[in-house]
Amino acid sequence: MRWDLVGSPLGDSPKESGSSLGTRREIAGKKTGGLAVRLREVARLCRTKVNSMHRVNAVGNSQGGRRKLNEGIGSLSGERKGVRQKKTETRRKIIGGSRKACR
Repeated sequence: MRWDLVGSPLGDSPKESGSSLGTRREIAGKKTGGLAVRLREVARLCRTKVNSMHRVNAVGNSQGGRRKLNEGIGSLSGERKGVRQKKTETRRKIIGGSRKACR
């Protein structure tokens, strides 16, 4: 089946100086022109992400970085530095008081 494309950019009109293949390439180039720009942007974002991952690994491998990471993980559970020790001391005081009362 042949579509009637006369007058369209893809048509084989004798008025056109170029071939229909050339016209199709020109249209394809226009439609994918933005794609090249987007590919460059994606490549830049990937490089940025990889570089930031390397920095994280460099910090995580150092002794200070491990300490910061451990402190950060401790705060995720809702407890700050020293809270566990304080809870233990309070618990011991309560238990000690109840033992004295039972004697």
